[in-house]
Order: sequence, then structure tokens, then C-alpha cells
Amino acid sequence: MFLPLGSDVPLKRATRITPVLIGLSIALALTQLLTSNLNPQDPDRLTRTLALLPGESPWWTWISYAFVHGGFMHLAGNCLFLFVFGPPVEDRLGRISYLALYLLGAVAAGLAEALLQGIHPLIGASGSISAVAGAFLILFPRSGIRIFLLFILIGVVTIPAWIFILLHILWDFTKLGNAGNTAVGAHLGGYAFGAAIAAGGLATGLLKREGFDLFTLGKQASRRRAIREASGRATRKPLADPARPADPKTEAIARARADVLTRLSAGDHDGAIAGYHALLREHGNNPHACSLPRERQYEIANHLFQRADHQTAAIAYSRFLETYPNDTEAPTVRLMLGMVNARYLNDPVAAKRLIADALPNLRDDQQAALARQLLAELG
Repeated sequence: MFLPLGSDVPLKRATRITPVLIGLSIALALTQLLTSNLNPQDPDRLTRTLALLPGESPWWTWISYAFVHGGFMHLAGNCLFLFVFGPPVEDRLGRISYLALYLLGAVAAGLAEALLQGIHPLIGASGSISAVAGAFLILFPRSGIRIFLLFILIGVVTIPAWIFILLHILWDFTKLGNAGNTAVGAHLGGYAFGAAIAAGGLATGLLKREGFDLFTLGKQASRRRAIREASGRATRKPLADPARPADPKTEAIARARADVLTRLSAGDHDGAIAGYHALLREHGNNPHACSLPRERQYEIANHLFQRADHQTAAIAYSRFLETYPNDTEAPTVRLMLGMVNARYLNDPVAAKRLIADALPNLRDDQQAALARQLLAELG
């Protein structure tokens, strides 16, 4: 058994819709419990009213069924998955588009279940949450998912999101037609719908491509192949001065940086952190040597912070600001670096300067509130 606990995707804005969706499901579960106690002769009346029965129940049950659950474990499992995958997708799509994805995902999942399995009546948010997970798969395939593992070993580990989600998709495929009361058809329909919406948004430009999404990773892989091919041709056809030796220091820096970038791309966050430590240890006197591409520099700094390696996180955040001072993420990075200096490194002067510089340019209300709180703490 493995349960998701969280992701390492940094958020740019406060999460609003996901808590509301979780709250509605919990509130409806409490209402189900209350009405069943008040009417013991017909305890399932509310559930039957809101459940989906294609061709028989009212049109609005195509959405209402996604807020009804069949017990505590059903509710808890769905809320946990939505808690993990919902906030990054909400942040990436925007609140209105995310809500539309969730509600239309319920409709798509209901249709898929009717076609593939036909479990009736249908209840549960699994289809909608699968749509969110399908979108997550396209938007953040290489991000890390922290999971609680209870299989031979017991503990918390981090694995790439694409592995975690694809394992669940494969499990649903193996259970199709033989899943008992589990609506795996709804799950598969939800995954397909969410992935298609996210991929369509990226393909048409409605969604801006970023460093983590599947399209950008594919483009980067193509570029790397082209560079390798060009390097191979250059090796076969050397320049005019083939006897000129390569600079050993430059080659060492390139190898160390490539090691960190490769491990980040593979989702090996512990290995990437170890590689970044080695990069700083060997080449830290050369600031540019320890600055990765902007997405990766931001990513390694956040991983270091999450691991409570505050000293190295401060260095990584500082390298980001030195290399990309006008980047759109620079205010957030200044806030993070200021918080690290204020709360962990005991440098209130640097902290106050960084946070004051960041505050006017913070786009997220929650980040702005944190900045004001930190400034108040610093006096």
C-alpha cells in the first residue's frame, strides 16, 4: 500500500477551490449521516437522490454524485488524493478553469463508467479527482510525490509523479470488468479527460508552457538530442586546432552541473541535492558555475529548503537572484531567502532588506501576508 502525502510543486498563489471542494464533500457526508439517523426506515434516501443513474436520474446528478460517498474510507481516500493533486493543478489552471475541470471531469467519468462498466447507482469523487490527476500527469510529470509506503518497507519516500499516477492507471486497467463496486471505468475516463484538457491547453497556447510540463520536457529532450548529435559531429570533424587541450576545470564544472540536472530530470531529488553539494564544494568560488537553468535552480533551492538544509538553500536562492534578478519568480525567491535568513540563519538585516524588496511585487495574497508577518517579527 502506498498513500500520497504531498508534492514538491511550488505554488504561486493561495489555494481556494480545493479546500471548498473537500469541505463540500465532508459537509455532505455529515448530512448523509444526520439524515440516515433521523430516518432509520430509509437511511439511504439522500444518497439515492444525489447518485447518478444514467438515463433515469435528473441531469444534475451527473455532478452531484461526485460529492456523495459510501463511507468514511471512501471519503478520506478521495479527500487525500484531492489534497495532494488539487492545489498544483488549481494554481496552474486558475481557479475558474480548475473548477470547470473538476465538474466536467465528473460528467466525463460518469459517461466512461456507463460505457465501460455500468456500476449503478454511481457515487464518489474518484472520477473528478482522476481528471485532476490526469491533468497533473501532463503538467508536472517529473515532480516528486511523497508517499507513505507500507510494502515490505515502512516509511516515507519520494517518487516521480508520472510513476505514481501511471501505476494507478495500470491498476484500474487490470481491474476493468472485475472490480466489484469500484468504478474503475470512471477513474479511467477521468484520467483521460484531465490529460486531454491539459495537453490541449498546452498545444493551443491557452496554457503557458513552463519548465515542468510534458511538452516542455519533450522539447528539452529534443534539444538535448540535437546537441548530442552536433557534439558527435564536432567530435568526428574537429576544428582547426584539434591539438588544443580542453580546459579541465571547465569540463569538471560541466560534468558536475550535468549530474545535478540529470538527477533532477529523473526525479532523484536526494541525488540532485548531493550533486549540488558537490558542485558547491568543488566550484563554489565560481558563482556562475553553481547557477543552473532558472527552473532547475528554483527547483533545487526549494528541495533544499524542504529538506531543512537552510544554509545551502540560502546559497541556491542567492544564486538564482544573482543570475535571474528580473525573473517573474524573483519576488518569491527574495521572500523565501528573507524567511530563511530571518528564521533559520539569524541574519535579520539581510532578511529585512530582502522581504521589503519582495513585498511590493508579490502577486499572491498569502505570500504578501507572510512577508508582512515576517517584517513585523523583525521589528
